[in-house]
Amino acid sequence: MYTPTHFTEEDPETLYAFMRDYPFATLVTHDESGPTASHIPVEVTKSPDEDHIRILGHVARANSHWELFGSATRSLFIFHGPHEYISPAWYPSQNLVPTWNYAVVHAYGFPKVIEESTEVRSLLESLVNRFESPRPDPWNNDLDEDLMERLQATIVGFECKVEEIQGKFKLGQNRRLADQEGALTGLESEAANLELAGLTRKRLQEDTP
Repeated sequence: MYTPTHFTEEDPETLYAFMRDYPFATLVTHDESGPTASHIPVEVTKSPDEDHIRILGHVARANSHWELFGSATRSLFIFHGPHEYISPAWYPSQNLVPTWNYAVVHAYGFPKVIEESTEVRSLLESLVNRFESPRPDPWNNDLDEDLMERLQATIVGFECKVEEIQGKFKLGQNRRLADQEGALTGLESEAANLELAGLTRKRLQEDTP
């Protein structure tokens, strides 16, 4: 990923938190026939006794993407964060052009199929808990066991140890302070993109003495 110095994010905890906050990932695997991409929700974990990040998820068994797992080629997980068009009208400086600000994390590794049925069930439960637990009235999985087994047979679970991670937070850090603040005001008021505005404000506060 092309990442100018201004936009590079290397803090491990920041990258891990970002992946947790934006868990709908694009998974890309390449073989001799070309790239294959799938768009899937994933669980991102890191145990206290581990020094690496793990990504867990599943694809439909009918999706041949899983047949590429375990190959000699690394896969890429793309975690997309907030993004927005930035108008030069928001800058106090003149003679600047439009751009697009965004945050993204790339994680690389070798996904492996989870073979054990109980481990796949545990994966499914962790995914459900991940997205149901914040709800005021979480859904409880009380489906019939026979139905669960039939459903489970239609998917392939996987886990991936992250071997390399890259972060790019393009938030206008290459602009003058006044222009960064102008873009932030535009994000908050005209674009109403409070998610990107919050990330931009946090970075601006960290970078301002």
